[in-house]
Amino acid sequence: CVSLKRVRIDGTTMYISNYLNECAVPLSDIDRVSEQRWINTHPITVYFRSQTPFGDHIKFMPKIRIFGFFSSHPIVAELRQLSGQRESIETVKSTLRTWALCGLAVIGFFIILFAAVSTALKNSDAYQMTVRALNSDSEIVQILGQPISTGDPSGSINISGSDGKASLYFNVQGPKGSGMVYVKATKSLGQWKIDEAVLKDSKSGKRVDIAK
Repeated sequence: CVSLKRVRIDGTTMYISNYLNECAVPLSDIDRVSEQRWINTHPITVYFRSQTPFGDHIKFMPKIRIFGFFSSHPIVAELRQLSGQRESIETVKSTLRTWALCGLAVIGFFIILFAAVSTALKNSDAYQMTVRALNSDSEIVQILGQPISTGDPSGSINISGSDGKASLYFNVQGPKGSGMVYVKATKSLGQWKIDEAVLKDSKSGKRVDIAK
């Protein structure tokens, strides 16, 4: 484990202290500088080309910036410049890593959001009532066969107090055929009812009303 050091810069020299002893290292002896952006204190590690009294690398905490969480600390660029490093490649890599992590976070958020919406629609009374109606409708059973499997619903449900509206559609599949179900339902005084529900048969294109 590398203990934190106190660092100050004067001209062409870096002074490193463990709060008991201090050594001077030429800035030209710095090999590379790295930074942990995802820790709010942005700990910085400095690697040297040769051994120092504190080893071949040290770690220190720069001054904390209130609104600098996602951006690189200015001291990193300053150290690279003073030590004559070519910072462009390191900066590009760091930026790409940052964008990649942000992209993964956004993708993860939308996956979770989609799963939550899909689960809510599938657990809705409008969907469950339609699935029961499908399985109890003799004409639908004749077209699809049994058992009937249903896909995840899409559409919308709007609820305001004891009233609401739902407009959903989802795939259905049976041993004899498949199709798409469209349903409109309303909620009044806390009670849901199916207003319209139809099956569009994939094979014939025929639309069949589902008995409510």
